[in-house]
Amino acid sequence: MDDKSSVYLIVFLGLITAGYFFIAKITEDKTEKTPIGYEFDQSETDQSGADFTVGGKPPVIEPRILSPYERSPEGGEAPKTPEKKIADWVLEVPYVNEAPHGIFTGPWKNACEEASISMVEGYYLGKKTVGLKEAEEFMMMLFEKQDLLHGSNSNSDAARTAEMINKFSSYGALIKENPTIEEIKSEINQGRPVLTPNYGFGLKNLNIPFLLSGSSYHMVVVIGYNDETREFITNDSGDGKTGASYRYGYDLFMNTVRDYDYSTNTVTGPSRAIFTFRKAAL
Repeated sequence: MDDKSSVYLIVFLGLITAGYFFIAKITEDKTEKTPIGYEFDQSETDQSGADFTVGGKPPVIEPRILSPYERSPEGGEAPKTPEKKIADWVLEVPYVNEAPHGIFTGPWKNACEEASISMVEGYYLGKKTVGLKEAEEFMMMLFEKQDLLHGSNSNSDAARTAEMINKFSSYGALIKENPTIEEIKSEINQGRPVLTPNYGFGLKNLNIPFLLSGSSYHMVVVIGYNDETREFITNDSGDGKTGASYRYGYDLFMNTVRDYDYSTNTVTGPSRAIFTFRKAAL
């Protein structure tokens, strides 16, 4: 090969080499390197569920504004929960069962009136609870007083119940004809429990052992109410399982508020309630 040909060959090879390095440089600049020590795996996902790409960069995640219930302490703001409204308005009336020892025999099978009087007595005396012995003695006294006055202590209507309260308890009572839901609630708002004579079967409380052959006359103490659920909260002495703070719907309850009728031995008397009050100090 002559000298001229050698020169041409060298120049040609030089151009090829330069072109190779130029193309490689352009390719390298267009491809971002994966950071050292970190490899993206196809199984990794971001918070939005989009897959990462091998050798690529994570997708940009747009910031999402969290609701007050999603914010975490890590973000500098404590979680918030909706405020729960407590709509119960309840008086602290101690509970007494009409059969303190759970035996529904003798006078104890018809002692809902005496138990109701006993509960409200405890309330006006400022007691949180009434012991079994104390309740039993107070109720026995009421049985004896009724036997002397009326010859019987069974099924005391509103008038006899109010009479017992006014004569033998520390608080007073008056009879309210045709009470309304709002009137009963008003008494509770002013701190005065209400006693109501009721048609027991109508209450539909399966925990009260009414006899099918009986009158199903009953009496409970209304101690509170809840306007959101439309319920009266009662101390029901006949329910030995869930009687304390037992709830009855407004409409169901008011439909059972009936007085006892001695002439027919049924609960077909007028709608009445016994409103109570604290006696003035002497």
